[in-house]
Amino acid sequence: MVFKLHLYPFLSEASEYVNKTSVDELLKSRAFEFARMRGRERVLQALQGEIRTGKSSEPTVELFSYPFARIAVSCINDAYLTRRYAVAESKFIYWHMLQEDAAYLKKLGDELRLGAVFDGTDFRVRFSDYADLASSLGPKWKLVNRKVEKGFVFITKEEFARLLQEKIRERLGSTPAPKMNRQVCDAVKTYTDEIRKQLESIKGEHEEFKISAVKMECFPPCMKHILGSVSSSLSHPARFAITSFLLRIGMKEDEVVKMFSNSPDFDEEQTSYQVRHIAGRFGAGTEYTPPSCATMNTYQNCSNPDDLCRRIKHPITYYKRKLKSEKVTVKSPEG
Repeated sequence: MVFKLHLYPFLSEASEYVNKTSVDELLKSRAFEFARMRGRERVLQALQGEIRTGKSSEPTVELFSYPFARIAVSCINDAYLTRRYAVAESKFIYWHMLQEDAAYLKKLGDELRLGAVFDGTDFRVRFSDYADLASSLGPKWKLVNRKVEKGFVFITKEEFARLLQEKIRERLGSTPAPKMNRQVCDAVKTYTDEIRKQLESIKGEHEEFKISAVKMECFPPCMKHILGSVSSSLSHPARFAITSFLLRIGMKEDEVVKMFSNSPDFDEEQTSYQVRHIAGRFGAGTEYTPPSCATMNTYQNCSNPDDLCRRIKHPITYYKRKLKSEKVTVKSPEG
């Protein structure tokens, strides 16, 4: 019986069902060929940003495609792929969770160790759990916008589902699957070869992305380092630093948003809001200033300082001096 297990394959009940089949059977038996194909499809779709329901709606195929997909991701062992897969898989599960009633959502929360109380209208989650999971979810999740009582934060059913999504993303991103031995990875090579090819293509496209409106060669080392790490999961201080820096030196808002599209956890609506907020499009219209070198250092975002870094106190100053130096050193053809 796989009722709903294929929708929530992280459940212990789903694992118990799958574990009745050996890994060797899953990887080699003709009976699981469709599951393997669907597993490969899950990972390829994740690279494109969204996992969709398979052509076959057969629950058993869906259920067994999940462990196969995780095995494939683990064998490829690429940090970018792991994060991208975790984001897409958690989103896929989230859309299913939105269809569930509160009682079933609470059951999923208990399974994921996100304990909650439901009073018939609102969910209440522990303050510590909320603070940990909501820290990266945008302005509306700030505690100042929440009702907090006796150590619990009040949220809606839909918001509880969103926190569960974040919990699933963290779990998949930190532990994609047990480390696979060589025999297992050799057995899935036919499937992982296509995934690797698609992965390298996407990475190549990201490497070719260039910022034309500004002179990257004049960036301070810290901003070059952050910019080179955009395809990873940046900390909030690093995101704020590079966003405010790029906006202040003249980069357009939509270009900044596009830059973050390389990130595996990219959410266009949320990113657009954050960029416009930093640009001063809301409230009093205050445009945020990039952090100083001292602040960059405090948040451990100072990277590979050079001689000029030691003589200035702000990344913008670095950029301006480099621009000025470039204009002085580049002579006209007439001499």
